[in-house]
Amino acid sequence: MMVSAVLKKLLHLIRWDEWYDSKLPLLAATAYFINIRNPLPWPEAGVRTSLIIVFCALFLGYGYAVNDFSDIKADMLVGKKKLMAEIPRSTAVFFLAVLALLGISVLSPYYHDPKVMFAVVFCYLLGTVYSLPPIRLKERGVAGLLVSAIAQRSMPVLVMGAVWKNIDIALLGWAFLGFLAGIRYILIHQYQDISADLQSGVTTFATGNPHVIARLVRWVLATEIITILFLFFYISRGVAGFIIFTAIYVLYSGWYYSLLKRLAVAPSLLSFTHVPLADLYSLFLPVGFLIFLSIDNIKWLLFMLTEILWKKRYAAHHFSLYYYYVSGIRQGFAKRGWRK
Repeated sequence: MMVSAVLKKLLHLIRWDEWYDSKLPLLAATAYFINIRNPLPWPEAGVRTSLIIVFCALFLGYGYAVNDFSDIKADMLVGKKKLMAEIPRSTAVFFLAVLALLGISVLSPYYHDPKVMFAVVFCYLLGTVYSLPPIRLKERGVAGLLVSAIAQRSMPVLVMGAVWKNIDIALLGWAFLGFLAGIRYILIHQYQDISADLQSGVTTFATGNPHVIARLVRWVLATEIITILFLFFYISRGVAGFIIFTAIYVLYSGWYYSLLKRLAVAPSLLSFTHVPLADLYSLFLPVGFLIFLSIDNIKWLLFMLTEILWKKRYAAHHFSLYYYYVSGIRQGFAKRGWRK
């Protein structure tokens, strides 16, 4: 019981629930993609992929924890209760240091290449200066948007490229896609926090430019879609089956959106409810890539099992829409006397 309570607190400190099935999956999908493009013998492929996913998870956890540490006073002003504020400052600093060292040490087997070490250190540097004063890029307008997206979404991809010793146009494309997704998500996040930020005195890009957020989100989403189409076309040249995968996803997305409209829950571009492309990033890409990998080597099914357990919460939320739709149809039949 005590171990379970401690683990729960640790996960709460790194705000695990806010990124493990939303931000981390696209990074994992990128690692799977690299394995398709640059296959390695087993078990090296599995070990390298596992270490890079663990690195990304520890880095994301560190970024969220250091952000909470930096925002303690601001959060208290608006009544936000964070576990980070309940522990002694010295303990919090020690926790952040240990968390950073763990994340950095995960990839130590590859530090014989200085490019890997440089990419990892730069990754953590950006994740730190985004939140911590006196630099605190979070409150420096456009710089805050850019650094947030680059640190959490693009730099981990470049770390992967350094580990696999292959940074080509496709990998840069994935880094750019992650950057775009990061920009869109941070814009939505800042937009939703405008009231709280104004109350606590936190200055972000959104607090100074609230009327342009919706337009920027639309432009970023359009650029994301173009980037995805480029990447899918690039992938399809080497994996013919991916053409079928692309067609299936496009048809599914159109049908899913029409279902959302029927249920009067069409997604808002400024909300985290039914975010456009979230299902692609969190479910379809990771699982799709693993299917292709498993066809060549059945041992990749170990990662598929992990994905099933990993995405249980997201999948339940995503596919619950069908239950509501079918239930609505049945209720409609019952009201008309067609079903008792």
